Amino acid sequence: MRVLRVEGGRVLQGGRELVRPGAPLWIDLAPLAENIAWVGETFQFHPLALEDCAHEEQRPKFEQYPGSLFSVVHRLAPTPDDASLLALEIDSFLTAEVLVTFHSAPIAELDRVFQRCAEEPDLLARGPDFVLYLVHDALTDVHFALVDALTGDIEEIADEVTAHEGSNGHELLDRIVNLRRAHAVLRRRLSPQREVFAALARPGQAIVRDQSAIYFRDVVDHSVR
Repeated sequence: MRVLRVEGGRVLQGGRELVRPGAPLWIDLAPLAENIAWVGETFQFHPLALEDCAHEEQRPKFEQYPGSLFSVVHRLAPTPDDASLLALEIDSFLTAEVLVTFHSAPIAELDRVFQRCAEEPDLLARGPDFVLYLVHDALTDVHFALVDALTGDIEEIADEVTAHEGSNGHELLDRIVNLRRAHAVLRRRLSPQREVFAALARPGQAIVRDQSAIYFRDVVDHSVR
């Protein structure tokens, strides 16, 4: 567990000792049973959402509860053998004052946003909803690189087939099967993720302020592209 709290124009970094009302917080932690139980007792989040945090392989989703929003998104990454894509899950609770993120695997983009928020007080001071935007924006940007890589592989195979040279038929077939598998994972994970971003981008919400919803709309546009 790691906690950021912005107070008096500076960022405090630590653990549970920083979790108290009165200032914006970001709590980032692993979905261990004791952590989920503590978050539930501290913030009274809905039991169904807490149960989702305890069981990975959730589909991307957005749920609205009294006083909080719950979302699930994925960071897609190639498997070690490049045969498919892994879906690294991030479960988030958002209130007017607190962002709580659960994830079991290290996620470089989230770590970089956390470090930025630790060094730049103005970011967390803009509200936990803005910090959640920063996380989602970073994830969407890295997915552009994945799509570009897939496109490059497809073009390379097309060139080899046209030229009748390079890999033999069996090798080409294996590569095509792997690309189809990766493409299926992309569609299955990223298509519903757009709906999560769109829900957060809706104006007039109590938790996501209109000035932050504008930024989420930009993430929606990138996700569609």
